[in-house]
Amino acid sequence: MLSGLIGVAVVVFLSALSGSADAEPSPATPPRQSEDAEEEADAGAAGSIFDRIWGYATLYDNPDGLVLKKFAFRGRFQADFPLFESDQGSYKEPQVRRVRVGFKSHWLADLVLHVEADIDATCEIDENCQDDAYEGLTDAYLGWAPVAAFELKLGKMSAPFTLDGTTSSRSLLTLERNNVSNNLWFPVEYHAGINASGDIQNWSYLVGVYSSSTTEEFGNLDGGYFFLVTLMHDFSQRLNVTESLLTLNYVYNEPDPGNVSTRDLQHVLSLHFQFEHKAFGFRSDLTGGIGYGTQPDLIGLALMPYHNFNEKFQFVARYTYLKSFGENGVRLARYENRIESGRGDRYNEIFVGLNWFVYGHDFKFQTGFKYTVMDDRADDGGEYRGWGWTTGFRMSW
Repeated sequence: MLSGLIGVAVVVFLSALSGSADAEPSPATPPRQSEDAEEEADAGAAGSIFDRIWGYATLYDNPDGLVLKKFAFRGRFQADFPLFESDQGSYKEPQVRRVRVGFKSHWLADLVLHVEADIDATCEIDENCQDDAYEGLTDAYLGWAPVAAFELKLGKMSAPFTLDGTTSSRSLLTLERNNVSNNLWFPVEYHAGINASGDIQNWSYLVGVYSSSTTEEFGNLDGGYFFLVTLMHDFSQRLNVTESLLTLNYVYNEPDPGNVSTRDLQHVLSLHFQFEHKAFGFRSDLTGGIGYGTQPDLIGLALMPYHNFNEKFQFVARYTYLKSFGENGVRLARYENRIESGRGDRYNEIFVGLNWFVYGHDFKFQTGFKYTVMDDRADDGGEYRGWGWTTGFRMSW
């Protein structure tokens, strides 16, 4: 299944190259982080072969329609080829990271209905698979946006906080979200809830309340709730740069035994910054959390400079640090955790990578090398020292 999908992507890519030698490249980075801004951020040059191919996803588009204004298929396919070696063991197994399909539609003057679901592509070919290929809803909400200063969403949606937690997997500059988000953001991205957001001049806000017991669908709401408040200021016009965003997130998570989709953190405070001017960009994340139960308090820092060689190629570097104020409070990142599932108390990681934006973030190849060290003061499983190299393919529409 994986090789077949990659083969189809390569065929599409080669055919696109043959017909788009003179097409203008699309931007390497989106101007904003929000999911709703991706359609504009990831759009390529008008009239290119890529625009024609991706344009087939929009089945109907009529701003003057009385009831239905627009209906478009949405989805993404993401695959990884990791190779990890450490003192504790090794891991190398191709991964279909995400297969997601759905639609986004605009109705009447101000209504949006957005529904997507995750699909387990490997289940279609695995005779021993005990589950259906359908894995559950991601976005499934009704939105109402009468003005730019106010949008209301009700249903199942992302709860965005921390730097990489506010960045869609479509638009990440690295193959994995940084380990600060992995430890302090929540393991389930999409939660049933309600939120309000909007833009007022150079300020943006979001306030929301979400269920902490959301599972594959909307959950049975038998756990606690968490509250999210976000305030962001855009300095880009004042500084005359492409991007300059300072964002503050605060989360209160009600401690409850039924919280199956959140971390055991009662309070989380995150301050993150994004900057880009000409060829240089920089992102940072400083996040801390107050734990409950057996989870110690945590603090994490991520620093990520990057350089755009042109609109197609980008170099990215990242340093990540995490400290637990108690034993066994820090988790390893995705692939290191496949080797060592124990927890430690101090984490350091250095990452360097290269991105090739064939069609912006909608069609890209990424590769990166990382070196990771985690200390385990309790000495009960969690110590880690090793390197990893991952190459990935990302396609979204």
